Amino acid sequence: MKKSFLILSTVLITYSCYTQTVLLEKNVKDNAYSLKKGPNMKYFSHLYLGYKFFASLPDEKGAEIVYGPSTSMNIGYRHKFKIFEFYSIGFNTEYSLKKYIIKQAENKILPNSVLHDKEKMRFNNAGFEFYNRFNVGKRGNIIGKYLDIGLYGNWIFATNHYTRDKTYDENNMSELTVIRYSRLKYTNNFSYGLSGRIGINNISLSANYRLSDLFRKDYQLPELPRFSIGLELALYGK
Repeated sequence: MKKSFLILSTVLITYSCYTQTVLLEKNVKDNAYSLKKGPNMKYFSHLYLGYKFFASLPDEKGAEIVYGPSTSMNIGYRHKFKIFEFYSIGFNTEYSLKKYIIKQAENKILPNSVLHDKEKMRFNNAGFEFYNRFNVGKRGNIIGKYLDIGLYGNWIFATNHYTRDKTYDENNMSELTVIRYSRLKYTNNFSYGLSGRIGINNISLSANYRLSDLFRKDYQLPELPRFSIGLELALYGK
């Protein structure tokens, strides 16, 4: 009995030591790996959402828009690689929808001179951005305060022009007509520009300035506003 108890005790102690050793090694590896990833570590990536308004710098004649309802919405995934404590580089991929409400004025020539009750243009974009990040102040494992300066490029994979009009017949009955034009021949397929952000942790003031033209030069159309500014929310990831 004593011999059996001694053998069982030896086995249990040996197994306990073995499992403790394995767990210790596993935790060390996990900790070392986790220290490389995080908001203020070597690698960091996260989902983000943005909402911007277009601003006048000023409008080009014949292409005035209604400010406020004219917006840019985007969703994307951002990667950051820490180089120094104060400097990082990164890139992100995103989808964005830019909507311009065309102002119905007598001098309107975009995309033509016909006036409507309501008119808008929508640009669907798949984009890529490369940015430089300059960190401000000391921080723990959080994003902290920062300034981003970057360049972006977009593939405009779908552009639509919408018109909406209400007409009345001789009996004063109304009829609503909505027309969507797609596969527009006068628009470019790519755009590029400058980007910037001033942020604190997961909230930032974001701005874009488009350098390229939305419309082909041979159509001689005025350009829509190039500058947009708004807020961006970072959803923390790995």
